[in-house]
Parts: sequence; C-alpha cells; structure tokens
Amino acid sequence: MADSFNPRAGGLVFSIAVQADGKVLAGGSFTSIGGQSRNSIARLDATTGLADSFNPNAPFAVYNIALQADGKFLVGGDFPSIGGQSRIGFARLNNDTAALQNLTATPTNVTWVRGGASQQFTRVTFESSTDSVNYTSLGNGTPSGSNWSLTGLNLATGQNLYLRARGYYGSGRNNGSQSIQESVRNVFLATPQPRLNIQRSAPANVLLSWATNVPGFTLEASTNLTANLWSVVSPAPAVSGTNNVVTNTISDAARFYRLRQP
Repeated sequence: MADSFNPRAGGLVFSIAVQADGKVLAGGSFTSIGGQSRNSIARLDATTGLADSFNPNAPFAVYNIALQADGKFLVGGDFPSIGGQSRIGFARLNNDTAALQNLTATPTNVTWVRGGASQQFTRVTFESSTDSVNYTSLGNGTPSGSNWSLTGLNLATGQNLYLRARGYYGSGRNNGSQSIQESVRNVFLATPQPRLNIQRSAPANVLLSWATNVPGFTLEASTNLTANLWSVVSPAPAVSGTNNVVTNTISDAARFYRLRQP
C-alpha cells in the first residue's frame, strides 16, 4: 500500500537523487509536480511529496541529477537554459541547504555522519591506511538514518591512521549508472587507558582488576609517593572473564597502586 508521499508529476520523471535530510530531487519532462508549477526539475518533501521553493525552471527535459559532496547539483538534459542562466545541456546548481558530513572514529568504531544536502547512499564501505596510498578494507557500513557505521573494529592506536569512507548511489537517466562519493580523514587514536578497580577482599587483602582489552600495562605498588619508589606487584595477574585480577596482601600503613605501560 502506498504511503502519503504523492508528488503527482504532470509528465515523465527520468532521474531522482535523495538528500541525507530526506528531500527528493526529481528531473524529467514534467510541467508540474508536488502541487506546484515546476518545469523539468523540482525538490520534494520527503513525507508528502510537495514541492518546496527550489525552482531552477528548465524549459526542456532534465535526464540526469547528481549531488556533489558540497551539496551542489549537477544536472544534464536537453535544456538551453536553467537557473536563470544560459546553460546548454549541462549545469551545476547551487543548493540553499548545506551538505553536512563528518567522519569519526574510535579504536572499535567508525561512523560517517551525514546530513542536510549530502547524498543519500545505498551502500558504504570503510577502509584504513597508514600511508594514504595503500588501503585495507575494514568492511561494509550499517545505515542508521542518514549515518553509516562499522563496529567491532580493532584499529591501531598510538599512530597516524587514514580512514576512507566510500558511498555508492544510483544516478543517471532512470538511475542506470552508479556513482561514488568518498571522505578521507587522518586520525590519531590515543591508546586507551585502563581503569584500575580496587576492593578489600579480606582484612589483609585487596582485590585489584582491570580490563583485558587494554594490553601492555603492568601493576605496580608503592608505600611512599614522595619517594616515588614503585615495584611490580606479585603474583602475576590471572584472567577472570574480561578482567585481569590480582589479590595482594597488604601489611603497610598505606599502599598505593598504579597501572603503568613500560
């Protein structure tokens, strides 16, 4: 069953492009669409299909529409003019809505945040590189609204890393071709810092634990912070579930603990 989206084009529609904010660009040979007089090109509300104020007024057919990364439109067709300018068959049009995007990352997650007039994609892939030349696939993104994410990663920390996101979408007349947009970002992911948990387990014992997913840290103890003398705690930690665990017997008036990465 059709929903409330009902542009009622007074002619043929040859090409569409969808913005990240949900608005739909339509090109064709129509003279009206979305309840308004629009020649060959219009932008429609995502829910109702009503045409908004965008009105380049192409006197003849628009066959192709593509959105640039900056939100501007590329259009091709049979027109001799468009947007109030003499343009024969091909033009680039300004958009009154900004294209918003941001590529963010943590050691376990990459997200391509997209909004406004950014192109809506049908598929997104993520890749990483240490030199911005040779890239390794991380996997396919999962959509959430207009954003795309990939989780469960184990990205290198403590070094520069290049992340590349590529979005794929249909374009051209009758969406018969496919186009790609990409975003590349250089990031430096800091090494995660573990949290040391300390509990009293007996009158003379303390139980110390920290997550196993942050390797390379050594547990040390000191009885005098002023002297800054630290020694490695024994016994060595045992793994319990997702934590490193150490039971330490204390006999001093005060004892301090720290995790240190050599």
